[in-house]
Amino acid sequence: MSLTDDVPYEDILQRIRRGDNSMTGELFAMFRERLRRMVKVRLDDRVAARVDPSDVVQETLMVAYSKLANYVQAPALPFYPWLRQLALNRLTAVHRQHLYTEKRRVGRE
Repeated sequence: MSLTDDVPYEDILQRIRRGDNSMTGELFAMFRERLRRMVKVRLDDRVAARVDPSDVVQETLMVAYSKLANYVQAPALPFYPWLRQLALNRLTAVHRQHLYTEKRRVGRE
């Protein structure tokens, strides 16, 4: 049993709002697996061979960490939908990078 089993994520967000960032890692850990499953389902099969859903989630959580202070001051969405939107934005960027950009080909040069 971890500390976050006893502390709802809303309480952790309140602590962060007051400047206590000691449980930020635990907050993200509460949603990591749920985000990973969401990314895995939405990851294009052509990209899935090259990109691990956990990597997309890790990058998403780094972005979330950088934006967390602003989020807790004026949340426009509940926490998980906010994280999910960040993950979807990252997933869109990954798909663009792997599917839609022209790659240099030896035959074209």
